[in-house]
Amino acid sequence: MTTNDKLRCVVLDPNGIADGVVQMVNDIGLAAEPAIDIAVADALCAHMPSVLLADVEAGVDVPDFIVTFLAVTGGENLTVLVTATSSDARVEAALAAGAQGELIKPFTAEDLADKLRRLGVPLPE
Repeated sequence: MTTNDKLRCVVLDPNGIADGVVQMVNDIGLAAEPAIDIAVADALCAHMPSVLLADVEAGVDVPDFIVTFLAVTGGENLTVLVTATSSDARVEAALAAGAQGELIKPFTAEDLADKLRRLGVPLPE
């Protein structure tokens, strides 16, 4: 799979580069596109990525963004929620808004790949 063939993944996480999430996305064979804020994520999502990783602690209204993302993409794409705690009300709101799953930080590239595969994302072996 060449770089141009890779599935695109928008990473809405202000700390995504610092905490290694962007590198993990690249390591599992997706083309990571970091978004430090909602404006950047919105612009990147206009180009129809295959995956959206959104950190509910990003300081934005992630559930509203997920609803918009799914509406723009026609619901064909996958949304995975990344957060520090699964008991957070923001996680429940994002899942209710259409996120298909969540991962609890910290996680490994293998955890991310396993979760995405279970959700049907075709990752390179």
